[in-house]
Amino acid sequence: MEGISTLENCFDTNWISSSNEAVKIRFVQPLSESDNEHDETKVLEFSPEFTYPIFGDKEQIFGYKNLSIKLYYASSSLTTYFDVTYDKKSPLADNVVERIKEFIPYDPSDRFQEIRDKNDIRFLREDKALEGLKAPVDKNVFNELQKKYKLNKRQMARCVEIELLRNLNKTDPVAYKAYRLQVKQRLYLWNEDILRQLDRAERILKLEETFKGLEEDYHSIILQ
Repeated sequence: MEGISTLENCFDTNWISSSNEAVKIRFVQPLSESDNEHDETKVLEFSPEFTYPIFGDKEQIFGYKNLSIKLYYASSSLTTYFDVTYDKKSPLADNVVERIKEFIPYDPSDRFQEIRDKNDIRFLREDKALEGLKAPVDKNVFNELQKKYKLNKRQMARCVEIELLRNLNKTDPVAYKAYRLQVKQRLYLWNEDILRQLDRAERILKLEETFKGLEEDYHSIILQ
């Protein structure tokens, strides 16, 4: 009877947590030299807009009371660690730790990259870091942004490209061409060793295909 009672209690809605509410993301960024603060880091904490890549389409976690999941995220790298606390846990509870560990890979997956992009963009927008930028972005401006916000070069470029696309008038052929050239130049330099093995026509085609795929990914992030 005790086992049946425990099972019935576990299906009480009080044991169901919204993963969007349970998860708190703490975004940690080292201070730049211009920051006049005593602490060594800036911290931004918020609840995620979505958690379905980890906890499924219903975005629910079963089997805990007063569940708290804190994801600590370092701006300057892909380093992430977490802390899970709760008041009570059912014997039938979802394995939260396993789900998070499976989700946090050593090499960033597409889903992890998407969440990282959204977090970095959100932080940069709140700091008004990308306001007024237009393609082509001056190299010195880019380097200053990278130095101040301590993002690696690739991630800083992605953030700049996403924000440029968000503000881009694609009906303006000159502006759109400037944007395409900036992105393609980065893609070429990033993949130069591979692309140099192709003839010119294949190289142009491959760059265009890669650009279109990246542009589609950026649009999905902008629209969320």
